[in-house]
Amino acid sequence: VELDGATKWHIWNDIIGLDISRSKAVANGDNGIKLSHTSRGDLGTASPPDGGNVISGNYNAGIRISDEVAGGMLISHNLIGTSGDGQTAVPNQDGIVIVGPNGAGADRLEIGGANDSIANKTKGPIKAGNLISGNNNDGIRVEATDGGSIVRQLLISGNVIGMTLRGTT
Repeated sequence: VELDGATKWHIWNDIIGLDISRSKAVANGDNGIKLSHTSRGDLGTASPPDGGNVISGNYNAGIRISDEVAGGMLISHNLIGTSGDGQTAVPNQDGIVIVGPNGAGADRLEIGGANDSIANKTKGPIKAGNLISGNNNDGIRVEATDGGSIVRQLLISGNVIGMTLRGTT
């Protein structure tokens, strides 16, 4: 999935990079989702249990945010780098990558959220915005290509990183 220049967009309840069983990689040749020059969108949902995406098994990042992404974006209630049940690693190269030159990057980006539980279907103990686990490199990476600042108003909160949905490693 690639969005370039989109506004008021939503990506909900999709399986990206996995087969229909949500357990085996069917890798895309690049990123699972790439967002650039976008604004005001939701990747996943703030209202579980329905609406979250499974983004796993991709050749590069599960989610790549590059260039100018402005106006507010929420990435919440997704499984990134795991099977659909959140118990088995099906890695992307990186979970979420935010990259861009100085002055271009994310503005008002929220990754996660602490108020709801992605584990409510499995009765797991973890309340979290996203499960980001099992990826080959970084769970979340923020990188300026020229060494400058690329993120304004970034909130990373309430995610489970490096564990299963039930809170085990």
